[in-house]
Amino acid sequence: MVSLRRATADDISFIMATERLPGYDVLVGCYEEDVHRANLADDNWLYFIGLDASGTPQGFAVLPEKLEALHPPPQRSIRHCERQSPGPKGNARVFRQSYTR
Repeated sequence: MVSLRRATADDISFIMATERLPGYDVLVGCYEEDVHRANLADDNWLYFIGLDASGTPQGFAVLPEKLEALHPPPQRSIRHCERQSPGPKGNARVFRQSYTR
């Protein structure tokens, strides 16, 4: 079971390390630290950390909240990375379901 919590500035190193794992550049881009910091401070962005049952970060999701007015929640754009295995569809679905409930 994956649970979500809002990301903080303390999570940026985890997010950046995950973004830079081999093969993830094909799925999502990566930001520099200053961009993540700016996004976290901007109300138009939502950052989430996916945690396993023991509370260990396993992935993240970045949602540009400003798209909510244009698209209902199930169709929002999600930047997602799963740290342990790059299966993009299954893990993104778990994050999306967790967020839209």
